[in-house]
Amino acid sequence: MLVVSNHLAFATVTETLRFMLSSAIGRVGGATVTTGKPTPPPAGDGAARVNVFLYQVTPNAHWANVDVPTRNAEGRLVQKSRAAFDLHYLLTFYGEDATQDDQRLLGLVVGALHDQPVLTQALVRAAVAANPFLASSNLADDVERVRFTPAHLSLEELSKVWSLFFELHYELSVAYMGSVVFVEADADPGAVLPVLERDIAVIPMRDPTITQIGPVPVVPGTVLVISGAQLRGQPPAATTVVVDGADVDPASTGLQVADGQVSLRLEGTLPRPVAGLPLRVGSHSVRVEQRIPMGRRRPPTTRRVFESAPAAFVLQPQVGMIIPTAPGPGSATLAFAVDPPLVAGGPNRPPDLARLLLVSRSDGTTHQFEVTGTGQQLQVPVSGLAAGDYLVRISVNGVESALTRDEDPASPTFGLWAGPRVTLT
Repeated sequence: MLVVSNHLAFATVTETLRFMLSSAIGRVGGATVTTGKPTPPPAGDGAARVNVFLYQVTPNAHWANVDVPTRNAEGRLVQKSRAAFDLHYLLTFYGEDATQDDQRLLGLVVGALHDQPVLTQALVRAAVAANPFLASSNLADDVERVRFTPAHLSLEELSKVWSLFFELHYELSVAYMGSVVFVEADADPGAVLPVLERDIAVIPMRDPTITQIGPVPVVPGTVLVISGAQLRGQPPAATTVVVDGADVDPASTGLQVADGQVSLRLEGTLPRPVAGLPLRVGSHSVRVEQRIPMGRRRPPTTRRVFESAPAAFVLQPQVGMIIPTAPGPGSATLAFAVDPPLVAGGPNRPPDLARLLLVSRSDGTTHQFEVTGTGQQLQVPVSGLAAGDYLVRISVNGVESALTRDEDPASPTFGLWAGPRVTLT
């Protein structure tokens, strides 16, 4: 089990450093090691002394993002969190100037920290044993050992550190950094079940890409062709097409998958934004996903491993045969079918807004009429029109139905728009 130090980590590092330096400065008679912020010695007191002061704690950049999520989806703690820090120390030296006590102490301290920069398990245990208030510290069992390195502070930086102390004269000092110190919370995550089984799949790296969607126009019943690269998943990965965030049914849509092309029929079996309503006229998103079955459930759960960027296609309405009834001078009631059917809407979908467009084949003038009915079979009264031929289009939610072209090379209107159309007398 991974052991990380508890809330006593900082205090334990400081006391262990003091304990180690106390042994190192024995060659200067009567010298001691104290902790806390630097303070001026009493007047006339020239006792040799080293002061250890923890003046800053900073997050360790290397370990900052290593901590994995510690709670599950329900918010329950499954693993203790741990934070990593660097400790910044200021070591200050005091003593008689006549005998250079401060400089002799400096030499002993930097020599000791260079020879033994790591707080060993034995040193930590000895320091904890000498200080009852650290009895519950577990720093000695931490997986990482604290290492001290000199901090290269310029004269300006050192002066800024000393400016933190009010009315205190500068004393000979050096800075060291202790790294890395882990601290974990005292919360107990409790026991968790062991891994039941490991399910690993190895598949080649894929980058499914959609480059084109056709044909144009896209109407109900169209075989939608999605062209691209690496669209077919390599075993055991399977290819799934997602339209508007929902999986299409491979059987009912006739899904065909190849590495460079995927095709499916746009029919009522496609996923629907609202239950009971057909795929709506307008823009729709489509993407290709490659999934692998994992887990012990039957059927196993599929997990997405690769996916293309979403692409878009526009589904246009389609007008069926047009039958004019109740004809009159420049007027009639046009009966026709529209696919998809117009709907009145639903809880999460506004009603379809439709207009009938009649385009005169003689001068190109467009006449608009409101469509008030719903469903697939519509009847729209039109009036105020001159006798002649008209191209018929329906605009649903701003998307207009497609026109067909004259494909007869012998026809005088070959290549021009030919239908759907209606003749008014």
